[in-house]
Amino acid sequence: MRDVSPRDRAAWTALADDAVQPNPFFRPELVEPAAAHLPGGHRAALLVVAAGERWLGCVPVRTQPKWSDLLLPCLRTWTHPYCFAWTPLVRRGAVPVVARALRGAARRAGRAFLALENATDGPLVDALLDAGPGGPFVHGGYERAVVRRRPEDTYVAEHVGGKHRRELRRTRRILERAVGAPLALVDAGADPDAAERFLALEAGGWKGAAGSALASDPAHERFFRAVHAGFARRGAAHVLELRGGDRTTAAVFCVSDGDEVFALKIGYDEELGRGAPGVHLMADLASWFHAHPAWALLDSCAVPDHPMINGLWPDRRGHRTPILPAGGPAGAAVRALDRRARPRRRG
Repeated sequence: MRDVSPRDRAAWTALADDAVQPNPFFRPELVEPAAAHLPGGHRAALLVVAAGERWLGCVPVRTQPKWSDLLLPCLRTWTHPYCFAWTPLVRRGAVPVVARALRGAARRAGRAFLALENATDGPLVDALLDAGPGGPFVHGGYERAVVRRRPEDTYVAEHVGGKHRRELRRTRRILERAVGAPLALVDAGADPDAAERFLALEAGGWKGAAGSALASDPAHERFFRAVHAGFARRGAAHVLELRGGDRTTAAVFCVSDGDEVFALKIGYDEELGRGAPGVHLMADLASWFHAHPAWALLDSCAVPDHPMINGLWPDRRGHRTPILPAGGPAGAAVRALDRRARPRRRG
């Protein structure tokens, strides 16, 4: 990452702007602050597929002596605590070329395999796995909650049962009584003080007490400020505040890229916990998303079994980890390790 030049950054940005699957987590506005401020960033590198100076594909990677239960030297996707989508950036129309190049990346790097962790289902994953016997294989996968655009804003209403709807109405009344005003969701992304308010709100709750809030670690706080500033310059930073009068009950930091939006971090006022402000924030977030017709998908970035968001949002998006073995004996050894580990993995 230290060797990325201004010309490289321009090619990287052009690739991200023309990616067949948007992924803000692999844009320079997020990868470079992560590499500069977060643990392990000094070991991060970029695996690039290029035609001359034009980048066709890109994925942050690092080398490791082993990965998961595949106990051989490898390349793997570089991730960190604030990376929630791992799909490589691929230019439109270049999927077959990039897939072929990635299948050969481990051999070029002198490694046994490349692990593309938790890549979002889509054209690249399909192309990588469409290589027949002896080619790439899937190590594992999961689904998480998203909202896909519908003709009407019925995302939560259609998914939530009658008992849950009554509970939502009850807790909203509690919340509005506590703040003394109706609730409204406000996009404060253009407000220069929005980032400060979000950091303070998150740090004021259990995350601050546990030391896991962004503001608890100066390096993580610098990372957040840099990411917010980078996406704000593109008009793609969104700090959504659920307000009652002048009081913010909960807030979520989102970034948008192409026709997709990703909810990165959430915080709420724990003094208002009886009114479930975080639940109402995420319910209202679906309506906010619907009000922007250019967006096709809203990603929760939540863990797969998150009970709150799974109970609110109706749709799911799949993620898989393709393993791309090198050729020859090293690739055969990777496949043998996978066959041996599959029963334990299923268990």
